[in-house]
Amino acid sequence: MKKILPLLIAIPLFAGGKAWMKIGYGTSDKWYNEDGKDTTLFLNGKASILTLDLGGIYSFYKLPAFDMFGGLNLRVVNASFNYSYTILGTTYEENLSSGFSPQNISFFIGMKAAFLKSIVGFMADLGPEFDLANDKIGNSDRQNAIFVKICGNLPNPVIDLKGGIMYFLTLEKESPLPTIWNPFGDTTKIKYDCGDHFGLILKAGYKFPFGTIGLSFLYKIRTAIKINGTEEKDSDGNHISIYPYVRISLPAFPLSLGLDFAVTEEYLPYGFSIAGKNDYVTRFGFTLKGIFKF
Repeated sequence: MKKILPLLIAIPLFAGGKAWMKIGYGTSDKWYNEDGKDTTLFLNGKASILTLDLGGIYSFYKLPAFDMFGGLNLRVVNASFNYSYTILGTTYEENLSSGFSPQNISFFIGMKAAFLKSIVGFMADLGPEFDLANDKIGNSDRQNAIFVKICGNLPNPVIDLKGGIMYFLTLEKESPLPTIWNPFGDTTKIKYDCGDHFGLILKAGYKFPFGTIGLSFLYKIRTAIKINGTEEKDSDGNHISIYPYVRISLPAFPLSLGLDFAVTEEYLPYGFSIAGKNDYVTRFGFTLKGIFKF
């Protein structure tokens, strides 16, 4: 212990970190129903999402085989829904949008040792309220969440093998009835929980001299929706998707770039849909990443 203590004190308290910016976009015009069949969205609509993430982490204690860090991520999202309907032979097109507004901010701490990394954090919801009278929708479920992430990688000079699990425990929300159900301004409140989110992700890729290219597999589960403590029948969901990814990182250069052919709506990414239940059918989405190390 006497030999270890001076070593710990000698390690720099502030050991560097990284900052990132991510821009994503995705669309969907179909939905997996409770039987797992893909159906068109309501009123033949099309949902789209534009996302921006700004964040970073900082290592406050670092050893060669051990790292403790903390960080945050601010997420800004424009969610929109376009639809059309026909009355007496005339077609009308409508657009509902949340506007480009904050969705959430996350604070987290974590540890990295050998080939494993774990993170625990809190996601504070910042999403706007629904205001259908002014064609405004939300971009979130308006629930805060506690999350845990555990991931690891298998060291290999040629093959990129990674895996991880993620769990978001959403916190029950008390809110007045949405405007669409409450045209007369009733102040009655309901308690709801749109469900916890679990994700399993596996990645396999090939490493080349200045980057990596590979394929991700993602399996997601959402627990049932609860209204005033009662579960809604057949309201749970799941989603299976795959998506390619590319990473470009030049030696001795602090900036790296990444491209995922998937987009995150709020909690977990959507890639190219294979199967699902009570969730979007997604075919197109991407997220471009820039990471700066310091």
